Amino acid sequence: VISQRLDPATYQAIIDMDIDPKVKLPEDSSAKITSEGLLGDTYLSLEAGGSEDFLQAGQEIRFTQGSIDLMSLIGQA
Repeated sequence: VISQRLDPATYQAIIDMDIDPKVKLPEDSSAKITSEGLLGDTYLSLEAGGSEDFLQAGQEIRFTQGSIDLMSLIGQA
């Protein structure tokens, strides 16, 4: 992750990443914020899609998911 910022119009997070050019990420790949368990760190997880077309430098990953708050889920049980 190179930078992160909040879009002032939509209040959505914008993350800029530097991905090795040798890695070919399909255009329909997805990104989500994931946690390493209850007390673990959070990280950005990429899941490759099945498209035969690949993302180019500067393109956006269109399919995204926010993180799941595990502590809230446990509190609801």
